Amino acid sequence: MRIYFAENETPNRDSSGGIMTYVINLSRHLMAQNVSTVLLGSDEPLDISNPNHFSKFVPVVSQKDASNVKYILNLFRIIPKLVFEKDCIIHAQRPDILFPFFIMQKTINSICTLHGAHDLAIFDKKGKVYGIIYSIIQKWVFQRVSILIAVDKHTGQYYSSRYPFIKNKLKVIPIGIDFEKFKPSFTNEFRKENNLSQEDKIVLFVGRLESEKNIGFLIDAYRIVKENCKQSKLIIVGKGREEAILKEKVNNLGLNDVLFLGEVAYDSIPKIMGSADVFAFCSHYEGSPTVIKEALASDLPIVSVHVGDVTEVIEPIEGCYLAKRDISDFAEKILTVLSANRKLDIRSHAEQYDVKRLNDRIMDIYKALIRKNA
Repeated sequence: MRIYFAENETPNRDSSGGIMTYVINLSRHLMAQNVSTVLLGSDEPLDISNPNHFSKFVPVVSQKDASNVKYILNLFRIIPKLVFEKDCIIHAQRPDILFPFFIMQKTINSICTLHGAHDLAIFDKKGKVYGIIYSIIQKWVFQRVSILIAVDKHTGQYYSSRYPFIKNKLKVIPIGIDFEKFKPSFTNEFRKENNLSQEDKIVLFVGRLESEKNIGFLIDAYRIVKENCKQSKLIIVGKGREEAILKEKVNNLGLNDVLFLGEVAYDSIPKIMGSADVFAFCSHYEGSPTVIKEALASDLPIVSVHVGDVTEVIEPIEGCYLAKRDISDFAEKILTVLSANRKLDIRSHAEQYDVKRLNDRIMDIYKALIRKNA
């Protein structure tokens, strides 16, 4: 068996991106069971720093030209050069990436993981024309794909209500997290590196700095937090197109205790979470954000708006709070956490998301698909 992961990412990337983390964790799980994996990704003019993530890497597009459109167009050039065995599977993370495979290869085992309502994000970020084209391709791919995996039940319900014909091929499997990597581990190392004292109250965000993450809302809420908790700090981890805008906003508000760390190595995230006091999350839309479960495994309290499956994940957990999409309410919930006792049992609520168990379920799907089409 060989699994081809089609994803516009570079194997050099070692950061907190949720989708790439999902792919890497799954690939490493498969390789441990002697299953060959191939990343059809984007290249960088650098040595591959993490060769153990995949059995093989095939560059589809250069990193400097790595828009999704160029990636998909380049797949038409790459696919004829590849030999797809009968026991191989193409596993994509968004439906439009499978489009070239169905054009070039009439019959192929295929799986697409649905990380939230991506079509809504396309309409929001790219506009109506682009969104309509994407939706047409999406439906066409859904008619041909072998299996669809939704990362949460809300995503599954959204797509199955729009496309009733996919119900028999749709599975719901949450994103898993590595419990050996993410665990309670409060340490002063991160604080010392960034000149933070033990008394500082750290509000943490980890993710892409994009409009859908609604980080401007978080900054506005933090201004209220800062007025009421003088020793608080806001740590923002990640990079994206909104970075300059957000830094300007912080400067205009006169907030001197907001630290932008940029994109950091994924292995550094547990250390940062272990030093934080509360994780803040306020996206406009999500599927099943990995970072929420990583925070839970780190025993880190969470304040979030109602988005994706976050509501059902954290609602029953003492010490975690769901806030309205209201700046004052969001700030109030953060202040509640910062003033509370941190000795809470948060980690145990994340045990159901153990990556090994959930990746075994995906492995079972792979095996069943190969047997069916043998």
